Amino acid sequence: MSDFALLTIFIIGWIIISPIYLFYRVKVTNEWVRKDKHLSFYTRDRIFKITSLQLILILCALSLLFWLLIAIKMRGSFSDFERPELIIVAFFLIISLIISFGGGAYASSVITEQFTLNGLKQHPAFNTLLLVNEFYHGPVSHVLVHSGALVLLLLICFFEKFNPLTQTDILRFYLYVIYGIIFGLSVLFVFIRTQTWKHQMPVALITNIIQIVFLVTVGISIYRIPFNVFFLCANSLLSLGLIIIFIHHKLRHTYYRYD
Repeated sequence: MSDFALLTIFIIGWIIISPIYLFYRVKVTNEWVRKDKHLSFYTRDRIFKITSLQLILILCALSLLFWLLIAIKMRGSFSDFERPELIIVAFFLIISLIISFGGGAYASSVITEQFTLNGLKQHPAFNTLLLVNEFYHGPVSHVLVHSGALVLLLLICFFEKFNPLTQTDILRFYLYVIYGIIFGLSVLFVFIRTQTWKHQMPVALITNIIQIVFLVTVGISIYRIPFNVFFLCANSLLSLGLIIIFIHHKLRHTYYRYD
């Protein structure tokens, strides 16, 4: 399967699963806030189901991005890996492990949130548990997963330098641009909806600057490295949106959950 087809699957999966999952999380969270479930609701099977769902989502996303990396390599000779390519693959695997850790922290925090009954929330020492759970739920898990994904996409951009296209397809090139716009705006929405945008902003800005410098110095036509165009459009829109939100936050002193 071509890298363009895999990217198409990734984008379609993202724009379908993300809003459904966010809607479900908001709905379930609101139900938890209003009232406790019957004690029969809190079982080991439910813990297993929540954990399994998070594991499946993380594994599917990471596997798809890894196969995207492999598909880009298959544009040329798959048998010959240059040393920089091997270094990029190694970093890719390391960041994937970090993302997996973030996914585990997220699953743990969601389970703790769900299994903390309202009676426990009235206890004077509850704020201590809340502090730990909020820390792992927001600044740790969301940042490690989403910002880690931005780093993975940047590594794929670096990898593409060694495996550019031999022929240019203008129509497909513009589809990469459209995918980038869709992905950038949807990620910005997720960052806002999860209320982690301020913690995500440093990685988004740094990866955006690094890629711009990379494209200026790489000496390859952007038409031959279309994945870079996809990520440039996505991350530039994301970074611009985060800067605008940050300025609005400072001027209006708006509420930020994890301050």
